Amino acid sequence: MKMKDKIKPFDVSILSTYMGRSLTLVVTVAVVGITVSAYLSSGGPQRGTINVCVPAGTSAVSAMRKYEPLRAVLSRETRRPAELVACDDTWPAGCDLYVMPVHTYLRHGEPLGIAAIYEVVSGDEKQNDAVLVARASDAEIDFARLDPGEIAFAGPSSINGFWVQMLSLSRRGFVPPEDAGVLRFEGPDPHGLRVVLGVLYGAYRLGACTQADLSVMTEVGVVRPGELEIVQRDEALPEIVVAAPQRDTDYYLSELRKIEGLLEKADGSVSADAPVGLLNVYGVGGLRPLDPARLEKARQLFELYGNLF
Repeated sequence: MKMKDKIKPFDVSILSTYMGRSLTLVVTVAVVGITVSAYLSSGGPQRGTINVCVPAGTSAVSAMRKYEPLRAVLSRETRRPAELVACDDTWPAGCDLYVMPVHTYLRHGEPLGIAAIYEVVSGDEKQNDAVLVARASDAEIDFARLDPGEIAFAGPSSINGFWVQMLSLSRRGFVPPEDAGVLRFEGPDPHGLRVVLGVLYGAYRLGACTQADLSVMTEVGVVRPGELEIVQRDEALPEIVVAAPQRDTDYYLSELRKIEGLLEKADGSVSADAPVGLLNVYGVGGLRPLDPARLEKARQLFELYGNLF
């Protein structure tokens, strides 16, 4: 047989391997495409546990107790299991939701790749103005001559117990000290008790708190009506925000909108919807979609005062 008449046998196994690999590739691409399409069309993740990072506060145990109703409502409305992660100085990446003090969000939000989508409204929103209080007998104050040691603030990270009031003081003639260490902070205790008592008993001439703080102290009889007077009032800015990974914001906006509606209907007591009632009891008066303008105001104050310490 001549060489040109010889036919080199084709290795069928090579064809099988080639077709097998090609088919595997096609199937893989199709599955990935379907998965991505389902994810995008749904607006976010639909399965798995929702990990919610919450501020630890005084202890992880108290944080778990405070935010347990939120976990329960979130799990019920999304029909997904939810777990709480108490965070202090370190906030891990990769969680599904973050309930953060606004100063923490302004420091860590960008590195974590998250976006704030809701703000937590505490108690009666109408009572949450940021105020400066003085004794009624000492309400005529020359702000330009105030000594920094005569003013009690809540804490260096308190937006409605320090940042907002510091801006108002500056606009009324108060000269901020060059050494921020001389400013007086009475701590983030419940209801601004130490700030209010410090003014009431003459340790300070002015106290920075919320109107709700003063109202609570009056309701329980610590402050008698007319003893203290509000000498400056400003709109309160967000204290606590709820943030989600940027890719999932649409999904969690939709899910949190359900909880927003439940809180709007709540009457402030533990009713038939116990988890929602407990949210009210623990100080969550409502959820409100975050206004970018309000967050920007907070960011500007953070740049002025939040980085002093």
